Amino acid sequence: MDDRRGGVGQPHAPRGPDLERGAVTLLRELGSGFALSTGLKGSRYDTGAGATATGLGTLGLERYWAAYRIAWTGYVAAVERSWSLSNRIALDRFYGEENRIGIALAAGRELESSGARVLSTPVLGASVGGRHGLGGGWAVTYEGSLQRQGEYYTRAGGRLGLRRRF
Repeated sequence: MDDRRGGVGQPHAPRGPDLERGAVTLLRELGSGFALSTGLKGSRYDTGAGATATGLGTLGLERYWAAYRIAWTGYVAAVERSWSLSNRIALDRFYGEENRIGIALAAGRELESSGARVLSTPVLGASVGGRHGLGGGWAVTYEGSLQRQGEYYTRAGGRLGLRRRF
């Protein structure tokens, strides 16, 4: 893999268990530009209304070729005794030494605990984002996104950041 891309074959790519915050992520390079990933995360939130346990499982498949990456990630989420499925697909183009631009589409269901019950709503989302290197380990990161949360609301947002790689 090309070390400039920030993905498979990178020293900073997930390679083994990450036990911080109750999470484990595993990545396996399959050859020919393919990679398979899986992960589990568990959390517990204590509020005045009681405690809520959550879980998230992921399964992903990526393919790198030439200056591109395509990736699919499936999610299984659990809140208390309810569960939901979601999917995300992303396409990235790499250019220059540390640069990338990409789009992503996501669809599924989101769970939220109100204390008395778990609310499940359909979610659709799209984003455009990337990273543009400035030299010396510095880069500008950016993202614009749009998310529709069932019939409740549509949210648009963006972020702009400065990254320093050590």
